[in-house]
Parts: sequence; structure tokens; C-alpha cells
Amino acid sequence: MARKNGCAAVFPFEKPPLPFQRWARACAPLFPSPLGILIDPVHGLWHALRGAFLSPDVIPLPVRGDHPWPCKTCADKPCLATCPVGAFGDRGLNVGRCASHIATAAGRLCMDKGCRARDACPIGRASRYCDEQVQFHMDAYRSSIAPHSNRT
Repeated sequence: MARKNGCAAVFPFEKPPLPFQRWARACAPLFPSPLGILIDPVHGLWHALRGAFLSPDVIPLPVRGDHPWPCKTCADKPCLATCPVGAFGDRGLNVGRCASHIATAAGRLCMDKGCRARDACPIGRASRYCDEQVQFHMDAYRSSIAPHSNRT
């Protein structure tokens, strides 16, 4: 599809890392969340950046509209309080702490039902992925962070 339209397809897992979050924020009303992933005012944390087409042409960006930052009015911040191992803090995600937890029997709930912190966000609950999709992405996440296990 990309070549057919004169574009190159790129993906978030390719090296060198590409600025997918910056590109997404330029195109859609996405905002930083306390978890380090972008939050959508409608879908919450339940959206993903799977790939992009790079075009040699200048393409006008869509009008973003005036959407408020959802986290600004979220007083309780349940996303930060729900992680069973406190892997989220002022410096973002402690990957080692998360990796060590999901590699154990105690981390099975996170693997089966998804990141508890992400699931705690009250925005976009209707857009939550089905359990099978959550498990697929948690398996991919665990594989990508496995080298960080036992680093807390």
C-alpha cells in the first residue's frame, strides 16, 4: 500500500528509533500521560501507533480541534496508584521493576488482563482491547523488555 502511493512504510520497532509520538501529536489530539504513552481524549490509552507512511510530498495536517488534556482534570490519577509494584514514578516507567514482576507468578494477572495501570485510566474504557489482544501485546512487551528483568 505504501509503495502504491509513493511512500515508504516505517514501523516503531525499526532502528534507529523514529519519533512516532511526535508525529502522532502533530496529527491528532494526543497528549502525554503519566504512564509515558499518549492519551487520546476519547479512546484514552487504548490506541496504538503501528506504523507510518513517509511521503516525499508535503501533506497538509488535519485540524486537531480544541480538546482538553484529559489528565489535567484527573485528580486521583488511578493509573499511578494501581501498578502492583509501583513501576511508575516521577521518572516514568521503571522497566526493570515491571519486567521482573511480569516474569513471576505474581505478575500473571498483568500478563492475562493487561497492564493494571493502563487499565485503571477512566478515559476511553469503551475502547479497551479485548483480552486476547491485550495478551498478544503483553507477550510482545514482555519479550521486548526481557533483558531488563531483575533490574529494579
